[in-house]
Amino acid sequence: MSLKMNCVWGLLLGLLLPLRALADAQVKPLTDVVAKPLATAVWSAPPAEALPAPLGQATLGKLRFVEPGPIRQAAAQVVAGRAALVNLRCADSLPAMRKAAEALLDDVPSAVAQPMVRDLFGVLLLCADRIGDVPSAERAATVLSAQSEPLPTDLALIMPRYQHGTPFGPPRAPVRVESDPPGATVIRNTQVLGTAPLWVDGGRPDVDVLYVEQPGMRKVRRPLGSGETLFLSLRPEDRLPLLLDQVASLPLGSDAQAALLKELSASAAVATQLGGKLLIFGPKVKEGAPVAGESLLARVYDLDRRDWLGPVSEVAIGNPAAQADALLALAAGTAAQAQVTSAPATASPAPKAVAAKAPADDKKSSGWKLPFAKTKWYTWVVAGGVAALIGGLLIAERFSSEKITVTATH
Repeated sequence: MSLKMNCVWGLLLGLLLPLRALADAQVKPLTDVVAKPLATAVWSAPPAEALPAPLGQATLGKLRFVEPGPIRQAAAQVVAGRAALVNLRCADSLPAMRKAAEALLDDVPSAVAQPMVRDLFGVLLLCADRIGDVPSAERAATVLSAQSEPLPTDLALIMPRYQHGTPFGPPRAPVRVESDPPGATVIRNTQVLGTAPLWVDGGRPDVDVLYVEQPGMRKVRRPLGSGETLFLSLRPEDRLPLLLDQVASLPLGSDAQAALLKELSASAAVATQLGGKLLIFGPKVKEGAPVAGESLLARVYDLDRRDWLGPVSEVAIGNPAAQADALLALAAGTAAQAQVTSAPATASPAPKAVAAKAPADDKKSSGWKLPFAKTKWYTWVVAGGVAALIGGLLIAERFSSEKITVTATH
């Protein structure tokens, strides 16, 4: 190929490549922008049952999960403690168990924490007794002694070794407890005494603990001394992991869960953290070990409207990726009937969207359209100029040996 033809093709490519880049910039989606998760999700299952890892991986980047709160952390330590008893590794598990147990007492309302307190402090007592950790065993025995229900036989046999009677000496001066707002529940160690304002028998600050709690407020913990007045001010509970732990502990889609969610949505700080929607889902079958791909139940709560967006829906059995897509569609309000169905009652079918008709054109269409009919007018002008340029150069190459100078302007 001659030098002149090389110049022709080089000029052609130099004109066409910018046009191609311009067209791509107009129609290419912004795929490099990371999409934000559509909704915050809550795994609603028994506390010891964790979200299956394959499903968690499939929802990564699609749904946002809040870190586990003290209830779920305590449940995880119960599982770890039982495994440590079997594998003779109590010394390794005991520090994490003690930390989770105290957080359970300090942060979680007593009525909500009681079932988990019994399980966690029971395992803690067994582990501490096995390795001879007397302070941990005494602490666990003190907490378990306030339980109203009978303890299992293995715990009942160990408890007397670590329970101590009333210390000898004169009674300590009582403590006056007041709260703001008034009427908060006053608890000594794990025993509920009444509501503030209240006189409480004095105690030892290194052993006895005073708790004050009220629904919707943060639980307050103070060492219990003697001969003093405690005025404790409570503030609203806004720690999201703790609040969502309580949501997950209630039956999925129930009125009790809706009532708690309505209280949460009333807090501006909590509503901002959660966003507009909250997807609550969990296994359909509550018993047994979790299985990846099993049927799920799900329901979406609208924090702005403070109400459920629809009935409880069932996500069919399938691979985790398909279930993640179904959950995402449910959160977006575009759930496909093939993968998501209402449970137990079938929701009324959504009205079909009516496509807007395009304005009628005065000229009748022949029904045949070019695939590039929407190309911009200036693209045709540039393309025509390029075609004319190539034609002229080819004619010059064919019939003339003289030098040709071509100037192209926009």
